[in-house]
Amino acid sequence: MDAVNKLLYAFLTLIVGVVLLGTISTSVLNVNSGTNVVNETQAIDAALAGGVLSVTYPFNVTHAPTLGTWQRDTTDGCPLTGIAIKNATNVALTRDTHYTFWPVNGSWTLKGTTVNSSHFWANNNSYVSYTYCGDDYMNLTWGRSVLSVAVGMFALGLLAVSVGLFYAVARDYGLI
Repeated sequence: MDAVNKLLYAFLTLIVGVVLLGTISTSVLNVNSGTNVVNETQAIDAALAGGVLSVTYPFNVTHAPTLGTWQRDTTDGCPLTGIAIKNATNVALTRDTHYTFWPVNGSWTLKGTTVNSSHFWANNNSYVSYTYCGDDYMNLTWGRSVLSVAVGMFALGLLAVSVGLFYAVARDYGLI
């Protein structure tokens, strides 16, 4: 193979490799981390009774772990994390003071505090932010580690092939 072909292959390998590296990295990120939900609207109309909020009414987030699925498993599962609840005027509520949240099943109830009066809820909505693990999430710790290492190995392999081809071209031209 002549030097021009080697140089062309090295350049194409580098370009294709960088494109694939981006795709592989994105895929690994998707299976290694949870998905963020920001300001999911929860209507509290059903919990209002005569202008007073019911402290026993259960609210549920959209991406709650389903009973019998691996996300619900308390040992190897992936309970909801990063819980933040705000009212319609963007005032953050305090967990265990204004509300109780159960991350295993994604439900929450309001607590009977002064914050939980009807005037506090301007448009009868609350906004919940949280992180959940989708179906494509890798729930095995060692699997997530292997996938993270695989991206690095792919990058090193790509670098080795490109450097090898560029070295061969430099040697053919007497630069090395």
